[in-house]
Amino acid sequence: MKQKPNQPKRKQNLEFGNISRVVDKTLTTYNIGALPILNKIIELSKIEDFLSDRILEDKRCNISNKNIILILFKNFLVAREPIYGVAEWVRQQAPELLNLDPVQIRNFNDDRIGRCLDRLFDVKHSSLVLAITAHVVKEFNISLDELHNDSTTITFHGNYKDAAQETRERGKLTKIITWGNNKDHRPDLKQLLYTLTIESLQIYHEERDCRKPTTRRIIDLFQNIQRHELVVSGSETTRFVTELSSVQEKIRRLLKVPLTDYSK
Repeated sequence: MKQKPNQPKRKQNLEFGNISRVVDKTLTTYNIGALPILNKIIELSKIEDFLSDRILEDKRCNISNKNIILILFKNFLVAREPIYGVAEWVRQQAPELLNLDPVQIRNFNDDRIGRCLDRLFDVKHSSLVLAITAHVVKEFNISLDELHNDSTTITFHGNYKDAAQETRERGKLTKIITWGNNKDHRPDLKQLLYTLTIESLQIYHEERDCRKPTTRRIIDLFQNIQRHELVVSGSETTRFVTELSSVQEKIRRLLKVPLTDYSK
């Protein structure tokens, strides 16, 4: 069989951020948003430490599984992109807030996320959740005098024939996905029901008809924060960061997030 000549390799694009170019000027915009807030809470909760103790790493990979999980966690809270859209979301964020360098951003894709989720599946979830919860209760001095059982449903599109009954996968018992009283008002779709036992926390005061602000409200409050980097040919990079409002600044100080996270 006649072999085809080697095709020249296409140069991989290392650019990230939202880039605009005009003649000799280049403006790159990165999203900052609530990521510094989330990073501080993750640090105090020691989630990275608990993951390090439990999840297997592959030394051949230049992005650790624990960091991929943390990136998925942050994405879930601020954007909720589907798995195939997370890599594009990553390229729009300030890289240091995701603990990534340019080469790691280039190598970040949905295949890598899938392999990481396989490793997470192998973790004993009850042990991980209990360890994080016990530490968070102590770290944030959470009162357990009053608890709330909050049930919710995850709605699935598709047949999921393999989830019609409990089976063992990689040595673990899987859950059933079936029809039921769907809280998304989609009785035509299958669902998974789970219940959380929670204790709500007041983060800051809001003048509205709600006793305590939601996480979504706080995340949306920081949505407009961006960093702009302007490069003019032959000159150094000039950086501009969206100035925090008085409410944003109060939350930053309350959570003791370094000002440099919103100014560098």
